Amino acid sequence: MRPHLLEIEGFGPFADLQTIDFDAAGTDGIFLIAGPTGAGKTTILDALCFALYNTVPGARGAAKELRSTHAAPTVPTRVRLEFSVDGRRFGVERSPQYERPRRRGTGTTTQPHRVALSELRADGWAGIGRTAQEVQSFLQEAIGLSAAQFTKLILLPQGEFSAFLHADPGEREAILTRLFSTEHLAEVERVLADRAAEARRGSQSAEERRRFRMEQASQAAWEALPAPSAGGTELDDLLAHLGLARTLAQEAAEVCAHTAALAQEFAEAHAGAAAALRDRTTDRTALRELEAALSAWEAGREAREEAGSRLTLARAAAPLLRLHDEAEEARGQEEARAAELRQAHERLVRALPEGCPLSSPEELVPALLAQARTAAEEIRNRLDRLAQLRAERASAADAAERAESALAEARTAVEAGQEAQSAAASEERAALDRLETLADAAVVLEDLRARRRALEARTRAAAEEAQAAEACAAAAREAEAAALELARLRRALRESLAGRLAADLGEEEPCPVCGSCAHPSPAPLPEAAPDPEEEEAAAAAERRAAESLAAARERLEVARRTHSTAQREAAGIDPARLEDDLRTAQERAEERTRLLAARPALRERCARLEAALDAHRQALAEAEARAAAAATEHARTEARVSEASGEDREPPAALTALGVSAPAQADEAAGLLRTLEEIERHRQEWSAAAKSVDGAARTLALRRRDLSEALGASPFASEEELLAAARLPLAELEAAAEQEARQAARLTAQGDDPQIVRARGDTASETGLAQALDRAEELAERWRARRTEAQHRHAIAADRAEQAAAEVRSAQAEQVREEAQLREWLRDTDLAALVQGTSREAAQRMSLSSYALVAIFAEVAAQASHRLLAMTAGRYRLVHTLRHGARERRAGLGLRVVDTFTDQERDPRTLSGGESFMAALALALGLADTVRATSAGTELQTLFLDEGFGTLDPDSLADVLAVLDGLRTGGRTIGIISHVSEMRQTLPTRLVVRPGPAGSSISAE
Repeated sequence: MRPHLLEIEGFGPFADLQTIDFDAAGTDGIFLIAGPTGAGKTTILDALCFALYNTVPGARGAAKELRSTHAAPTVPTRVRLEFSVDGRRFGVERSPQYERPRRRGTGTTTQPHRVALSELRADGWAGIGRTAQEVQSFLQEAIGLSAAQFTKLILLPQGEFSAFLHADPGEREAILTRLFSTEHLAEVERVLADRAAEARRGSQSAEERRRFRMEQASQAAWEALPAPSAGGTELDDLLAHLGLARTLAQEAAEVCAHTAALAQEFAEAHAGAAAALRDRTTDRTALRELEAALSAWEAGREAREEAGSRLTLARAAAPLLRLHDEAEEARGQEEARAAELRQAHERLVRALPEGCPLSSPEELVPALLAQARTAAEEIRNRLDRLAQLRAERASAADAAERAESALAEARTAVEAGQEAQSAAASEERAALDRLETLADAAVVLEDLRARRRALEARTRAAAEEAQAAEACAAAAREAEAAALELARLRRALRESLAGRLAADLGEEEPCPVCGSCAHPSPAPLPEAAPDPEEEEAAAAAERRAAESLAAARERLEVARRTHSTAQREAAGIDPARLEDDLRTAQERAEERTRLLAARPALRERCARLEAALDAHRQALAEAEARAAAAATEHARTEARVSEASGEDREPPAALTALGVSAPAQADEAAGLLRTLEEIERHRQEWSAAAKSVDGAARTLALRRRDLSEALGASPFASEEELLAAARLPLAELEAAAEQEARQAARLTAQGDDPQIVRARGDTASETGLAQALDRAEELAERWRARRTEAQHRHAIAADRAEQAAAEVRSAQAEQVREEAQLREWLRDTDLAALVQGTSREAAQRMSLSSYALVAIFAEVAAQASHRLLAMTAGRYRLVHTLRHGARERRAGLGLRVVDTFTDQERDPRTLSGGESFMAALALALGLADTVRATSAGTELQTLFLDEGFGTLDPDSLADVLAVLDGLRTGGRTIGIISHVSEMRQTLPTRLVVRPGPAGSSISAE
């Protein structure tokens, strides 16, 4: 992954649009992002991470306040990044959620989170996704890293620089798995584990099937079978067991079939006898029921005759009852119409006004009521118009009063605006005058700071010179000691040379010095004689000490030159006076910054007050116009009210005829209209009721005449006899007569039935017949039960025999297949155990994926150790360890630091700040080297380092920069964020972040 272009707007300290061209900055392969503390250097990395992952590292991401406080309300907050992965160039633009002014009206609204992803193709930019979910899924798949992994391998932010160095093995495993694409190995482990589990389940299932077959064989045999041999679960023993069970089950099935046939014969014989006896009993029961029914029919003869007389009267009353009901209904209608006429008369009288001279409803002719209603409507309309004119007069008076009040307020507002505008203008002129006096504050402050840095550099150079002198003296002492030790060893070696030669002489062997074979007095070998190897080691130590002394003298000379230069630059500077001047300059610069920051607000305030004054003046002119118009309107409405109030008319004659005076108010006129409408409605109701009474009387006379004529031709002497007969239950009487006729026909037919004839000829006693039937039914039921039991046992036995035979055939067919399956299951189980590291043949007891990660991490540690040795002048190296750490569950991904001064291993967390920084950087570079070498996963083409260089001394810093400088040959780009001054002198390509009152800015140098 390689970034090309980053645009930041309204984000963090950057108010205006800032553009960073990483291609131009990374031309040399390494560049510096510099600037004072708080300027926004780290925000550049925050913006890069936010564009890709919608988050920023560390505590800044938890705060979720990404919008710039310097940005104007109309400036959006957005970040756009162009980057390339695997030869494809993408662009992602993202805006966080923030509050912005409403486009219409006042107040603010929430701008939601937005993101858009596109790809640069031959015909231009083409969109890929616009939803957060699809964009994030695509980016993580394309880059190959999550946000947490990105901030450990590519973007190393403040506070998390050494996170991968100090991460526990579990975290390292997740990062390495993603980087080197070893998920397929874990998938192989999972597939083999599933196959092993399936093999174990298959083997267990086969064992259970054999046991189940043996249990079924025992059930099919109907008796206990001999126990299997010690290898009873083997297929051969199972076949023998199943064969014996099949033979016994077949014999049991034949016995049960013969028993069922015999029971069937006996059951059918006894069932036939019981059926014949049951038929004779049924015939006897039917004869008794017929004789009882004939006796009951004869006893009800008189009741049947009386019912026939009642049925005749009921049938004659039915047509006359309808005429009686119609006459009664006509009488009720006539009485109801008379009552309605009385009620209508009463309502009409109540509706008439008090003092009305009319005494009867006939005198209320429709023409009189119409004239009265017309007169009342004219009076109401005139009163409504007068009320409307009075309301308009009151409204005009209120409007005139409000216009006068608004006019006074507008005059007051104009006066206040003039005073505020004059005060703001005076304040702005005073601020401009003060800024002119502070114009050189920033220049003076920067010059004083440069002097203070010169003093600090002089102090630091003096300390470094003293340290270098001390180190040089120590190196001289070590070189002198090494030279003395080498001289002592060489002297002792020369002194022991004769003894070594004598020790090598043998009997009758010539001396290598004199050639004699006789050795009368050989020289003795001293007890503490040194070896030549010791002399060589001392010579090497003497050379190293001499080299260290030369290097120390060179560093001392450099420190002296640096100290001399610092003294010249700091000459003539008074430290005490410098601090006072610095405080004064700082105060003046801060005051100038405050005035510059307040100047836009002051200008805006003056403009706002001027605009407000213009608005007040315009409002005053409008208020004067409104006041004049309101006064004119009030005079006009007053004249119209006076004109309308002078109208006066005589009361109409129609109202006088009804005894009503003319109303003086609109509501009284409305009430009079409602009264006249009510009188008209009640008069119409009275007229309709009178007509209804006449019609009801004529209908009643006709109904009474029809009823009298019908009674004269009937068997009834009066209406009372008619009503008594009509109350008889005609339907019940007719149904009873029909039922009696059917009963008589049924009794006649039953006397000729063959069943009754057989019963009359049967001479057996009732008791003997019942006993014989019970005995026959008992025997038939007993043999049927025996037959059913025998059939059931036969079905079970036959089924078990067939089951046993099927089991034998199945076992014979599966013998070869199960043996082959068993061999395959054993192979799957052994292979899964080997890959998972649980097999005895796995020496390390480590799974395949773990073994691959451990091998990769060992290579990472080796690459990192090579980098760290170069950074620390050969003192520290990193080694990979398979041991568990404290409270660590994952083995094989441990890391230790070896100090070559002591040859002892220790935890990386024991390193100092600068040492830890170099170890973390070396590990990150080693990881990137391993990724590039394997080409197995993500290509790490860019590395950003945020701070940490301030913990290094000048020599260590030079070593680290030399290592980073060597990375450029591999095509990688290194971006360093730091405010260390030595970095600015060393790295020629820089992006400088400068803070300001209106926000920070970025420029390339």
